[in-house]
Amino acid sequence: MKKFKNKQTQDKFLKWIKNYPESYHGFDMDRFYDFVLSLKLNGEWITEDELHSAFKEEKKWEEDFRNKIVSDYYHKLLDLGNFIDFIIEKNLIKKSL
Repeated sequence: MKKFKNKQTQDKFLKWIKNYPESYHGFDMDRFYDFVLSLKLNGEWITEDELHSAFKEEKKWEEDFRNKIVSDYYHKLLDLGNFIDFIIEKNLIKKSL
């Protein structure tokens, strides 16, 4: 499983992935958003392969389902990451928590 340098990012990642990310429920999306924000503000990243490996280790889903979830979340991660970079550049938020 991916290990992040920042403990807060690691905790948020585990809290998100160990619950029910496949539900896309509001609470699960909030956990995902918290993870992505912490990831970006602490200068870390996760690749699609690392995300896939983490889901494979944590969830016993069929491969096609896992691939869809990973693809969905990775695209969301890229979009949110770009938006966070944009608001940092505009000095709307600071890079460290």
